[in-house]
Amino acid sequence: MAESFSEEQTYLKQHHLIIYFEDCVRSLLDARRRSSSLTPAKFDINIHLRDYFSQIKRELHVVGREYTFINSTPYNRRALLTHIWSKYETAIPTPGTLKELHTLILTICPDFPYSLLETSATLLDDMNWSLSVDYIAYLRAFQLKFVYSEFIYESQQLFRSLSHRLTCHVPTAETSIPQENHDQRQLLSEGFQKLITTNTCPCPPMNILDEVLVSLEQKKQLNHQKFLMQLAKSEKLTRSIGKEPVIIKPSHLIQSQRSIIEPIASVQNETKLTLTSIPTSTTHLLPPLPKQQGLVRERPIRHGSAASGIISSNASRRADSATSFIASSISPKSSRPLTNITKQNISDTETEVESVSSDTDT
Repeated sequence: MAESFSEEQTYLKQHHLIIYFEDCVRSLLDARRRSSSLTPAKFDINIHLRDYFSQIKRELHVVGREYTFINSTPYNRRALLTHIWSKYETAIPTPGTLKELHTLILTICPDFPYSLLETSATLLDDMNWSLSVDYIAYLRAFQLKFVYSEFIYESQQLFRSLSHRLTCHVPTAETSIPQENHDQRQLLSEGFQKLITTNTCPCPPMNILDEVLVSLEQKKQLNHQKFLMQLAKSEKLTRSIGKEPVIIKPSHLIQSQRSIIEPIASVQNETKLTLTSIPTSTTHLLPPLPKQQGLVRERPIRHGSAASGIISSNASRRADSATSFIASSISPKSSRPLTNITKQNISDTETEVESVSSDTDT
């Protein structure tokens, strides 16, 4: 009886079912409390349990949840990857920087840490990832860092023990492998096999790990950083995780090319057609402006001429008329207005000036 109970506990722990049961009970109590305060109808527990685990099956239970819940199980992490790849297919434009990608992930998990994106970017070969990043290559590195975070820690301990020429020790699995008559690749392979058989943490398939180790040994780059970078590029690992779409749209342009906006060919053709369709006739939409007449320069009046004498005599005559008008305005008998007197004097002066000027020209 005790053995069967321990096996049940092991099964629940291995598949992280206790986490889902506890979360289901909390959501059940919250839903029951809301339904009792809003509607008097009877709350059906069976329907709630069915809907909860149905959302888990369809990987919809991680949308809008906190990071601690998403990171608590490997299944939740894979479900988050499903939504991230789905966002990649529908995002316009495709995120090109870590800030843009973080903004996209926040629509799924509101408190997702930005530091996890930065540490995942260190697995890329491109050193300019802070300016622009290849979305597909980055997501492959991110899913390795996110799904197999415990395995990355254990593998780091293995590589560190080999670098110090100590016994190859698997910390969590509590196993040690002597280094006599073994090379580094063999030691690492045996250490990874112990991690997988003891179910210490979620691990990539053993055949993929062996291929990566053989490739690094041939290149003489057998270190932990190169191991993770080569593992992130493995297409077999991507297929093993199974969240990357089979057909994905091509990657976007790099950040330096974003500022260059190329015109669309159809728009260019339409513009050319519009320009050629405009009539080229010389007809004017508005009537032409009338021609301005040339200004005629008048001859200056020379001092001592007959015209200048007339002007001076007229000026004295106007002064006399103004004096007489003021005197007549004082007397009540004067009824001739000042306007008529001034107009008559001006017309007489102009007539005399014109007659004199014509005589001078002749």
